[in-house]
Amino acid sequence: MWFLFWAQNSHYILEVFTAFIAFTSAWIFIDSWVVKKELKTLLRSIGFFVLALASFADAAPIGSAGLGAMTLGTQLGGAGLILLSLLLDPVPVRPETQSKVPLPSSASMITIGMGGSLGILLERLGMTKDLISGTGAQALALVSNTGLWLTLILGFITFLLWFHYHVGIQREWKFLFLGFLLLTLSASATILYAWQDSENVLVSSLLQPSRAVWITEHVLKLAGAMLVAIWTWGFIRFRIFPQLFISFVALSFLIFVTTTVVYTGLILRGVQQDAIQSLATNVKTLDFAMRELKDNAILAAKIAAANDNTKSAIRIGSQDALFSILNTLMFENGTDFMAAVNRGGEVLMRAEDRTHLGDSLAEDPVVWRAFDGKSVVTSFIEPGLTVPRFTIRAASPIIDTDSEGEPEITGAVITGFIIDDAFVEGVKKITDLDVTIYAGAIRSASTFRLPGTQARLVGTREDDQRILDVVLKQARAYTGPVEVLNEPYFAAYTPIKDVEDTPVGMFFTGRSQAVVLEAASNTLRLTFGVSILLMLGIILPIYWLARFITHHQEV
Repeated sequence: MWFLFWAQNSHYILEVFTAFIAFTSAWIFIDSWVVKKELKTLLRSIGFFVLALASFADAAPIGSAGLGAMTLGTQLGGAGLILLSLLLDPVPVRPETQSKVPLPSSASMITIGMGGSLGILLERLGMTKDLISGTGAQALALVSNTGLWLTLILGFITFLLWFHYHVGIQREWKFLFLGFLLLTLSASATILYAWQDSENVLVSSLLQPSRAVWITEHVLKLAGAMLVAIWTWGFIRFRIFPQLFISFVALSFLIFVTTTVVYTGLILRGVQQDAIQSLATNVKTLDFAMRELKDNAILAAKIAAANDNTKSAIRIGSQDALFSILNTLMFENGTDFMAAVNRGGEVLMRAEDRTHLGDSLAEDPVVWRAFDGKSVVTSFIEPGLTVPRFTIRAASPIIDTDSEGEPEITGAVITGFIIDDAFVEGVKKITDLDVTIYAGAIRSASTFRLPGTQARLVGTREDDQRILDVVLKQARAYTGPVEVLNEPYFAAYTPIKDVEDTPVGMFFTGRSQAVVLEAASNTLRLTFGVSILLMLGIILPIYWLARFITHHQEV
């Protein structure tokens, strides 16, 4: 969860920083427009100001509903105004470049290079096939992608800035051109998000939030914003008023950002502690359910063993009678299996399968304890063809009388419950937690499903040796962060013990850290929103303060 927290806060910090740089750029062009009122300068200043507002809006937590499309639309509008201002701005060509005509060849090279690179990238990632197979729907989705149009507009702006810098006399636009080049590359990542739900597992994983493409997008955006910041510093470094104004704004933004990050961190820490405490409480619900099953199993075993019809059927050796009574008692008590064995441990009858007879259960720990006259219950692991089966098994001695009227143990009844997927799904409905039952270190029942399928995550081994050591070797509970199917979870593991108090498996209960973070999202959004409004509200008082100080300095 803390990775998601820092990803969210780095996104917030980056967007506030980008908004500050865009605001500074807008201020530079407004200052220029005041001196010489030209439409191109006014459009450029408004464009940068709109981009600043878009970045402030985008600084809200990742995944805020409705903000994504609105932010991209606002960015599109701001970039469009900047592009229009550049188209209205003639390029004053340097004398040494007048005889050269770099525009057609350079434009062709850039177009071919970018198109070819995009084509190769799509082909390598398997997206070309997706696009072709998707035909009209996929093509329409791509053409209607706002990120595509934003990338194209930023690309045109980058080219025009390069033309002004390389051919014209605006040598000071070098860093502005380089900054927009990186911003264009960053914006191009939004095009790739159209394939976020691709059937290609590699592509889909790379395009998930806070993953490789997202990180690359933000690194490029940060580098681009810093290059634009270098360009803005070149304009304000020799002027007192802009320096004061921008410095005060930067300091205020820094204070608000720091306060927001610290406060949201404290909120998240509290949410994390509550989530872990909730897990510790809910795992007791699972333990209670298991104890109740054990109580029911041993009660059912005692009832069946004490039944006169059971004793009579064993005494006369009637398989039909024994099957009938065991089958009836199994359904009446709600157990999943029931069997009767003789004094040597040989299976006389199974209520769930009357054809499976004659095998020996003498080595079963509950059986030989029942032969000692004890009614016992335990957690038991049965080997399976692919997945081991976890069961609750209880046994009770069948006490009949011998020929002399003395009590004797003539056999035992074994019954119990199978802990399967239905059981863990029932627990999930009650606790809203994901649940997994381990037979040893192997998952035998789970609410988790493999991505893209209905198959459950069973038959696989827990590979976190730290958890295995604590729970299975030391017989202690473990609570903390884990990863399940490459997704971070808060989890609680408790040992499952047999009749000899030896760990034979584990209970897992967990909640996705993303779900925990989402639960706190309303508070986080409110915090981010209030901080952004305060940053916007402080600009005008700072302007008056900077103007007051500059005025008195000049006097």
